[in-house]
Amino acid sequence: IRVYDGPVSSTHDYHRVLHAAWAKGGQDLQLPLAERLFSGYFEHQQDPGSRTWLAKEAVAAGVFSSVEEANEFFKSDTYDAEVKQGYLTARKMGINGVPFFVFEGKWAVSGAQPPEAFLDIFNELVKCGCGRTNGEGPPARNEVDSHATAQSTQNSKDVCTEDGDCGSQDAMVCG
Repeated sequence: IRVYDGPVSSTHDYHRVLHAAWAKGGQDLQLPLAERLFSGYFEHQQDPGSRTWLAKEAVAAGVFSSVEEANEFFKSDTYDAEVKQGYLTARKMGINGVPFFVFEGKWAVSGAQPPEAFLDIFNELVKCGCGRTNGEGPPARNEVDSHATAQSTQNSKDVCTEDGDCGSQDAMVCG
């Protein structure tokens, strides 16, 4: 068993730079940066609060054209309010730990899960026609229904009816 022995620090700037990547290039830019950051943190014990490391990785991923541009971003308050709003939204939804995944603003999975759990969710979303296929990206923060999300964390088996209504005994729905 491998034990993480790297630094633990604030991830606020980590979230800000991921937000910047999404704003600049959507998933096509955010995902490569997220992969670099996760690898650095989990595999190489990088400090998630190190602006020096974050700047280097953001430049390598194409979010910024230079380390100087990245450093100016970190000195600013760009996306600070949006990230803080995300924290508030998570608290209102009862999220108090990571990882926590919300799909389509309605379905949620708390804690580390095997790949099969995500595959089940994705298959149910496809069956229901709930998945976005038009490139719109994730739902806006205000689209997330906290009641439905809280209900979906109760480890119930979610199903779709023949008419496309998605839900479970917990009255969780998508769409």
